[in-house]
Amino acid sequence: MNSKRLVWLAAAGLMTIAGPAYGQKGKPAPSPCGTGNIPLSVTVYDSPSQLQIGLDPLVTVNGVDPLGYTEYRYEATQSPAVPGGRPVPLVDGGKGSAKVGAVLEIENCAFDFVVNLSSTPRELVASLPLLGAPIDSYFLRFDRIASVPVTTNNATFEAWCTAGIVNASLQTPTPYDNYGGCDVDDAGNRFVRRAAGGYLYEGPARDYRYRFRRSPLDTNYSECFANVSICQASYVRVYHPTVDTWIITPDTEVFDMSNAPVGGDAATVAIMNFVDNNEASLQGFALMPFRMVLRIKQ
Repeated sequence: MNSKRLVWLAAAGLMTIAGPAYGQKGKPAPSPCGTGNIPLSVTVYDSPSQLQIGLDPLVTVNGVDPLGYTEYRYEATQSPAVPGGRPVPLVDGGKGSAKVGAVLEIENCAFDFVVNLSSTPRELVASLPLLGAPIDSYFLRFDRIASVPVTTNNATFEAWCTAGIVNASLQTPTPYDNYGGCDVDDAGNRFVRRAAGGYLYEGPARDYRYRFRRSPLDTNYSECFANVSICQASYVRVYHPTVDTWIITPDTEVFDMSNAPVGGDAATVAIMNFVDNNEASLQGFALMPFRMVLRIKQ
């Protein structure tokens, strides 16, 4: 395994417009969005056979994946190995070389879901044909996941969906920031569409980024107008069935099938952008099915 590097968010162009608030004389003021980030336990499933009944609220009694994927290609390394091939959760915390970062950011009003594995032997493996071989990913940022209301609470959820984006609310505990739209899948499960991105790195010769579309709240959203193809991937879906559980999987709605892989079907595939290390040019589109289940760390 090649050595890891710590990726700085500002270089990623993945930061939201919200930031920390500061009081007088350099002392931090209380955040208007809440105190403390939310530590998580994150399970990454790399195949439908690993979906465990009872652990994933969307998995039916017969273990069928309601989103219809035949495989996931975003794999979490098993460390330590678990009998039966069950995924090992990425749990926020630890010390030294075993420290995992997996949180919902609240104090900076970003509300993002962030995974940082740069200090651990754990990794996520993306199997992408465009790369010719699997490549490791140690850092993910999924946009404004924590601000999505519980998607089974019809009154609150409907009000949030209808409101759209209310800029004055973005730095409050319950912002109206629905930029990707609300929808319901074929199984009747409600979800929200969000932007996401991350890094693929195994040395300077293999140093890339990927993203599932881009948020219009992103400070670099203007790049979508300069190079439209960079922003034509799918969003991800965010299901929030209970107060302490979130499920993230790529959206199955593809916005530009002319750039999709051969044989792609808009009803069953999700497309991510694959760009060079400074995100200046599009390398191609790739399928990236996966499922992450987030739970508040106990």
